[in-house]
Amino acid sequence: MQELVQKINERLKESGWYNPLRIFLESSDFLNIIKELKRKVEEDNQRFCPSLSNAFKFLEDVPFGKVKAILFTDFVNNQVEHNTGIPFYTPKMVGIFHESGTVYSKVTTHEKGGAHVIKSWIDQGVLIIPIALTTRIDGKPHLKVWEPFIMRL
Repeated sequence: MQELVQKINERLKESGWYNPLRIFLESSDFLNIIKELKRKVEEDNQRFCPSLSNAFKFLEDVPFGKVKAILFTDFVNNQVEHNTGIPFYTPKMVGIFHESGTVYSKVTTHEKGGAHVIKSWIDQGVLIIPIALTTRIDGKPHLKVWEPFIMRL
């Protein structure tokens, strides 16, 4: 488990997110999240996506110093073979930006396993944060598991 945490931390260092999140990433709260997800796999035989190694992909794609806007989303993608941790387009997201008066270039998406990745927004510095970084295969997000992390963000 320590090896997984170290791998996650290394990837977050590359994108500049490790230092702002360091206190949490080195806390027992973060270790408890990892332990709980591992328990769900081992004891409850639960499969979830994305994998823990991809759960922080949304942070890697928008480096800390490049963030211009933040959007929390409750969209759930439970397609294991297509879930790489990159946020997917939903009309609800577009509505939120229109209501806020924030204008980003036209949403361009590319097909990724039947869903549309919001690549253009990511490239412009829109950090799209899923409120649950992992989701069970049956579509139920791990909301309670990730709550301490989301609150820290």
